[in-house]
Amino acid sequence: MSSCQIYEDLQQVIAQSQLEDLPRLPEVTFLTHKRTVDQSALSLIPEDQTTQGLYPCNVYGDGNCLPRCASLLVYGHEENHLEMRTRIIDELVRHEDNYLDDNMLMNGCNSSANRNVAATFAMFSENYYTQKLTGVAVQRIFRAEVIDLCQSGRYMGAWQMSALANVLKTAVVSVYPLYGGKTIRDDLHRRFPPFRMSEQDKAKEVYIMWSNINGANIPEIDWQPNHFVPLLKTSPEENHPSVDQSCANEVEALSPMFAFEDDDDGSNTSLLSNIIRELGDDQMPDVDIQTTIADSIDIYILMIRCLRYTTRPPLNT
Repeated sequence: MSSCQIYEDLQQVIAQSQLEDLPRLPEVTFLTHKRTVDQSALSLIPEDQTTQGLYPCNVYGDGNCLPRCASLLVYGHEENHLEMRTRIIDELVRHEDNYLDDNMLMNGCNSSANRNVAATFAMFSENYYTQKLTGVAVQRIFRAEVIDLCQSGRYMGAWQMSALANVLKTAVVSVYPLYGGKTIRDDLHRRFPPFRMSEQDKAKEVYIMWSNINGANIPEIDWQPNHFVPLLKTSPEENHPSVDQSCANEVEALSPMFAFEDDDDGSNTSLLSNIIRELGDDQMPDVDIQTTIADSIDIYILMIRCLRYTTRPPLNT
C-alpha cells in the first residue's frame, strides 16, 4: 500500500487482497495487561465519562496512536499497529460510499452535531484548504486522506474512527474532552456504531479519547487533539470485585501517580503528604495524617479523581 501514489492504484491493490478475520476482542484492562495510566490525558476525561470507571491508557505517540489503540484492543499490545492501519485503509476503500453518506455517518451523532457529517469530517482533514465542500470536493479530500494514511505515522481522525468500528465489528465511543473547542466537540463526542452490525455486536463497545500529548498544559484557546488513547477499566468485570477490592484495584492501576511509602508504624504518612503537596492544602479535606493505608484508600481514590478536574501539570513520579 505504501507504494500507491494514486487512489485508483490503491483500489486495485485492495481488490486483489483478502484480510483474515480478526480474533474475538479480549477484555483489556490495566491489571490484566500490565498497562499504565496516561497522566497527561487523565485531566482531560470529561465529567460525563466519570461514571464509566475508565482511565486513559498510555500508548506511544508517533502518529500511529489510533492503530496502536486498535492493536491493544485486539491483541493486548501495540505491536500490530501496522496491521490495524492496513485494515482501516482496506475498510475505507472497500466501503467508500458509506463514509461519504451522511445518513450512514449520522448514526450515533449527538443532537447538536452538524447534519452534513461527511463535509464536517472533510473540514477536519489536513487536505482541506477552505475550498467549497461540494460532494465532489468531499470525495477528493477523503481519497487524498486515505492515500496519505498509507504512510506509517500519518495521523488519523474522524473517518478512521468510524472505519475502526467496522474493522472491530464493535461500536467505538469517541470521547472528546470538554477542554478546548466546544463546537468541535459537538461533532466528535459521539458513538460510532458499525455500519454492518449483528445483534450479538450491538452490546459491545470500546472507548477511545481524543487527547494531546501535553494534556491540559496548553492554553485552552490553543488546545487541539494530536493523540488518541484508549479508555480502559482497572480490572475485568467477570471478577466481580467487592467495593474494597475494586478500590484496591484502582489504587494498583493508578499508583504510579504517587509513591507508596509506609512509615515504621504502618501508616502511610508519605502517601498522604504527597497528595497534600500535589493538590495543595486548600484542596485537601481534613484527614488524620496517621490514617492507615486501609482507611485512606477511598481518600486516595478521591484525590486521584479530583486531579482530572484541575489544570495543574501532571505529577512527577
